[in-house]
Amino acid sequence: MVLLLALGSYCSQCVLTVLSVYASLPLPHTRYGGHTNLTSSVSNERSVFNEQCFSKRVNEPRRCAAVMKVRCAAVMKVKWLMYSPIKSQRLYEQVVNRIEMLIASGELKRGDQLPNERNLAEQFGVSRTVVREALKTLVNKGLVEVRTGQGTFVVDGTSNALKQSLQMIMSFGGMQDPTAALVEIREILEPEIAYRAALRASSEHIATLEHAVATMDEVMTQNDAFIRADNEFHLTLAVATQNAFIPRLLDSIVDVLHELRGQIFEVNGGPERGQYHHKRILQAITDHAPEAAREAMRAHLAQVHQDSQRAKAAHAAEANETEGDPGE
Repeated sequence: MVLLLALGSYCSQCVLTVLSVYASLPLPHTRYGGHTNLTSSVSNERSVFNEQCFSKRVNEPRRCAAVMKVRCAAVMKVKWLMYSPIKSQRLYEQVVNRIEMLIASGELKRGDQLPNERNLAEQFGVSRTVVREALKTLVNKGLVEVRTGQGTFVVDGTSNALKQSLQMIMSFGGMQDPTAALVEIREILEPEIAYRAALRASSEHIATLEHAVATMDEVMTQNDAFIRADNEFHLTLAVATQNAFIPRLLDSIVDVLHELRGQIFEVNGGPERGQYHHKRILQAITDHAPEAAREAMRAHLAQVHQDSQRAKAAHAAEANETEGDPGE
């Protein structure tokens, strides 16, 4: 009855179509009455389609019904996936799949907070232990993060997925020197990133770059803090290109190279040389000079390449000394 009231303004064929779609889905089983949620969603659709279906489209029932069928089926499908009970084995994987589908469909977006553990257990018809295991899996996949005292939030898992893929390739890809290959990818990508950042960077991007450079000046002797600020600098350049793929791609490469970057930091004069080039790049971005930014980045990456060779040589020498030490 409530559903019929929600659709009261539509033509008769459209109402029949929606009811047929509704009837084709199994009723969700939740402690809160999942069918009410479905009805509410169809009611929301009504406001969107008033112009198409209230009076102007009464004489075009086929067109009206077709549009309503697509939209209402989509809404009902998502709500059914969210609230229907889990009946298969490996229940936590089924919960993971449901939440992944909600993220993929856009029903859950980056920054959205998931219901608490108890509510998720009730909505999915599973135990809290199952929900806990599912959330742990989603965290490992980089799709959600748990913030202490706040809850569980949807995050952008693209970079994490790329990192895992790169790590897998480095472990099993049969390459002689996968680290050198990733450094070369940076040499190919980042000069063009700097070029486009110089063309497109906003005042906010430039302010973030300035902050990162100032931070690196302050923490010149602190390995982790310097690398974090260095990451911020390079990723802000990627963001400034205003191409959504580039920050995700660069973040995955830079993160996998974290250990090498730590070794470069220990090379005598490495941080100071890096800062010299960072400031040149920053100046070119501030001046919106793309060619200068590209050349400054090429010079910086050449310096990084040289320092990485020094770091590898020092690391190899240290390993040889350790192997040759009879006291070990």
